[in-house]
Amino acid sequence: MLHPSRQIRSHLHLATCSALRPLGTGRAPLLQRAQNLRSPAPFQRRLHQDLRYRGLSTPRQPLRYPGPHLRRTGIDPTAFLLAAAISAGIAYLYTTYPGANSTFKDQSIALEASQLLLQVPAVHDDSDYEAFFHVMAPNTAPGRPGTLTADQTEKLKEMWGATLEVFGVVEPEKEGASNGTSTPSEADSKKKDGKKKRFSLLKKKGDKGSDSNAAAGSDNDKHGQTKEFQEALASQSPEELRQAFWSMAKHDHPDALLLRFLRARKWDVQAALIMMVSTMHWRSKEMHVDDDIMVNGEERAFKDAKSATGPEKKEAEDFMAQLRMGKSFLHGQDKDGRPCCYVRVRLHRQGEQSEKSLERFTVYTIESARMLLRPPVDTATIVFDMTDFSMANMDYTPVKFMIKCFEANYPESLG
Repeated sequence: MLHPSRQIRSHLHLATCSALRPLGTGRAPLLQRAQNLRSPAPFQRRLHQDLRYRGLSTPRQPLRYPGPHLRRTGIDPTAFLLAAAISAGIAYLYTTYPGANSTFKDQSIALEASQLLLQVPAVHDDSDYEAFFHVMAPNTAPGRPGTLTADQTEKLKEMWGATLEVFGVVEPEKEGASNGTSTPSEADSKKKDGKKKRFSLLKKKGDKGSDSNAAAGSDNDKHGQTKEFQEALASQSPEELRQAFWSMAKHDHPDALLLRFLRARKWDVQAALIMMVSTMHWRSKEMHVDDDIMVNGEERAFKDAKSATGPEKKEAEDFMAQLRMGKSFLHGQDKDGRPCCYVRVRLHRQGEQSEKSLERFTVYTIESARMLLRPPVDTATIVFDMTDFSMANMDYTPVKFMIKCFEANYPESLG
């Protein structure tokens, strides 16, 4: 035997089903069906018949058909209004009579923050900029925008002056003219020999430290960047070099980009400029970083792997194979907030991919890591996973290219 409450629910279900059974076709049966659903008489009659058939007693009080007001919501309006009134009263008492110091502390913090926002320097002087940057980025490493000393600031200004001369924005200083005038023959010779002027803009007469700077630059020039610097000045116009610079900067701070090269060359302006111009030449003329690798990305490689022919198809297939196997990937950050690049060495086999596809994949990974940098973090972390490493995975060619990239073309990029 079922519990009486369960029996009542089963009878209600049977009665509802009997009221909803089809009565025929046409408009009249449908109207009759609607009237049966609205009136409680067929419901009670059917329920009493079922109870008598099962030998149960008829309930003393007639069951009422559930009205529409019970089907609309299951929340008691009185209880809802009472709960809302109690909540409003508690909130009023908490805001009017604070019982803890946390409210006053939050208000003082908000007041200090509003005062700090009002202290943003309206005049962009060096002193105001330095002070404001110290407040906004207290964890910035030395030698970055906002943490420069007076000598470093002067070196940065000299670097910008030499860079603008290379870009053709600022005219180089004239040599040998004490009164600032020159003869017409001298002016004509300078116009005809514009490239020589660009070559000699860093070798000014009367500079006692020119020889020492040249010697220091030759010591740091183990990747032949002086030759690339001269090739860049000879083959590229100032407009092309200027466009290459802004393509290289991307979302980096322009000062921070120049400071990378200055720190890499121990604040030697001449050596830093040679390094930066040779890097722009390498990006625009050799690797085509900004106009091919990063613009086309893996989408172009995916299409070329299916539709291209010859060497392009092979390079595209090798590039996609390295992406699919996860030879190197970016994931997470270290404890200092630097993006992490993981290299699984066991997945590399010498000769499986072409040298050009390896270099393209390496540059693509480095440039992708650059997109994840957020100030004051300006370096990344590389983790070499040596699990299951063997001599079959040893290949010095990609390692040599990676070292050259970080030393010559991506200075001060590793944490």
